[in-house]
Amino acid sequence: MRMYRAAITSPELEDVIGQLAPSPTADVYKQAGFHRVLAPTNEWLTHRTRWTHWNCLIVSAEVHHSPFETSTMVVAVDYKWVLISGDISHIEMELFLDRQKRWKKKTSQHEPCQLSLQMKRFISDKVKEKFKLSRILYAMIDSHLLETEAAAFLRPVTRYAYHYRTRGLSDNNDVSGTEPILANRHYHPDLPETAPFGFAFSTDERGKPTLSRGIAQRPVVVGFTTKTMLRNLAYVNDHVLHVDATFRLNTAGFPSVIFGVSDMRRQFHSVAFFILSDIRQLQPETVFLETFKMYQMVTENVTSIGYAMADADVAKRNALEVVVTQELKQAVPPVYLMCFFHVMQNVRKYIASVPPALHRKIHKQVYRIHYARSELDLDRRISEAVSEWKSDPTLRDFERRFSQQWLAGRFTRWQCLATPDGFAKTNNRVEQFNKEIKRDYSLRSLLSVNALAQAFLDMCHHRFCRAKPFNTSPIPSSEQARRYRQFEKGGRLSESSHYRASVAFLMEGNKRQTLRVFQSGFNAPKPTRKKPLRTKEEVD
Repeated sequence: MRMYRAAITSPELEDVIGQLAPSPTADVYKQAGFHRVLAPTNEWLTHRTRWTHWNCLIVSAEVHHSPFETSTMVVAVDYKWVLISGDISHIEMELFLDRQKRWKKKTSQHEPCQLSLQMKRFISDKVKEKFKLSRILYAMIDSHLLETEAAAFLRPVTRYAYHYRTRGLSDNNDVSGTEPILANRHYHPDLPETAPFGFAFSTDERGKPTLSRGIAQRPVVVGFTTKTMLRNLAYVNDHVLHVDATFRLNTAGFPSVIFGVSDMRRQFHSVAFFILSDIRQLQPETVFLETFKMYQMVTENVTSIGYAMADADVAKRNALEVVVTQELKQAVPPVYLMCFFHVMQNVRKYIASVPPALHRKIHKQVYRIHYARSELDLDRRISEAVSEWKSDPTLRDFERRFSQQWLAGRFTRWQCLATPDGFAKTNNRVEQFNKEIKRDYSLRSLLSVNALAQAFLDMCHHRFCRAKPFNTSPIPSSEQARRYRQFEKGGRLSESSHYRASVAFLMEGNKRQTLRVFQSGFNAPKPTRKKPLRTKEEVD
């Protein structure tokens, strides 16, 4: 920056002072024929942004009445400006003023439409109701707030709605905005059963939440639950613990972990919800450890894990085994079950390069392995599938990858016989719960981190109001009963049981029954219908 000095008449200088005031917060005062505009030094960046059109920045301006009626103006001018001499003449200053007036005249023609106070209140109410921008504009048209030139209001409506949502409602990805949400959501023993609270986050010496930005050294781990939800861990010793992570709930890309237990009716009972900055082993360890600690704090009991079901995540499995063996002092680690849905999802990825004519052969053998009835039957079906796939040169690469991952790796318990009777064989209940979140809370769109935290708190309260009894005995669901009637009506069921005169009936009773479902078009016995009787001879 260079300092320049100019001499012009007093009235023109007063126009310059009135038009080029650096900011509304500048100190402007008048004393004994002396006019002065002084800008604080900490507003230089603001001035530079404001006057970048002329490449000029007003620092201070003074008026001194002298016998010659001249005034002095001190200006800081950028190097890019055309005036490079130390003295600015009267004509050059007039040229500068003319450029400023022409710029103001040009911008006044493109001045955006101003929103009235009634419009702003209407937009704020719709933003609270989670309306999208196009719906807000249509609602303004329907309420007769906008009748003509609605397209011209799209930009100011968008700006005001975005500003109110991100600043007024703190609906953004700044993790520090979650701290006020958690400030009054701490756990204490007198908390009601239905009151949601947050846990697993760090606090300062005064007990206030302190969240980092999610870096590797200081990850973000925030949990949400209620006392009633935590009591579902009392059934986890004899039932399946489900853990699932989803990455499609917030715009920051933070994974969300759903933690729950399924009963004998395959109903999902949530335990806690978590927001993590990443899914490395340290974060899942914190999830399991803090949840079990909070359960012990609420019930004064220590839980034990019998079965756990998740996807093929090494970090998640290692974290669960470390917490169960070291913190819970459990001698035997839990049986880690694989979700069959995730197995088939990976199979579909493997066969992307396989000709479509061979897809049926692959799916048939995978399903035969899944529905094996015993360990001996499982070994026989695996050997048959491997031999069939190796016999075809096109499927050898698939057989190698499938055997390494799902037959000989750490995630081999995805067959029905690995899961006790009445337990869920897949993580579909958790997947259905994730679908419910996207349908009822996120409205099929990505939420910010702060909005997702508030949504999890609301979900904890709503889950208590919609709580279902925990079934400890196998009960067929209404959907399963409906499918049974549908298959039976179509003649696609074959049921066999022990005869009363057989030795098996005397040893096992009539508890064991075999139910086979025929595939459509293959070995399905057609239902026999009696010929209607029409004549008297046929009746006799």
